[in-house]
Amino acid sequence: MKTALYSLLFVGFTLILISATTTRPKSDSLLLKLQTSLPEGWRMQYSTDTMYITHDEPIYLLVSNYINAPADAFEDSDENMNKIISSGKETRAQLVFYRKLKDNLSEEEESKANYFSSLYALFEISAQGFDTPYARCYPWKTADEAETIYFTLIQSILKLGTGPVYTAVGMGR
Repeated sequence: MKTALYSLLFVGFTLILISATTTRPKSDSLLLKLQTSLPEGWRMQYSTDTMYITHDEPIYLLVSNYINAPADAFEDSDENMNKIISSGKETRAQLVFYRKLKDNLSEEEESKANYFSSLYALFEISAQGFDTPYARCYPWKTADEAETIYFTLIQSILKLGTGPVYTAVGMGR
């Protein structure tokens, strides 16, 4: 009897966790539009107050000083690919936003929101998977798609608040 009860509790708890991480705000037309506009291999997931836009496949991130690097350090060459894979860190390309209902915002929060959907204010927490002056990412296609999502899709679909916080979130770290 105890085993059956523990099994039932475990299954119930697991279902709650799964629904908490996959629940999407069905009534938010702008977030649904963003989700359906994502390139293949990308997905949006939600926890209670966080929205994640993540690529399914791993990327390799090489943090370095590309500010003073030679021009060929930015070429999409086999040599650079091998260096990024061998010396870089395996991770995922991901954008993370704190999500809060617009009806519950203070004036200060409203002035600091990066974007607005139909129902939510979105505050950028982190962005990873871009080629930046401080990091290179491989595969190149994933880095290009991340930039398109960040600089084109999000800005064209959502209402701009304070705008992208590219340098403030430590992209590539």
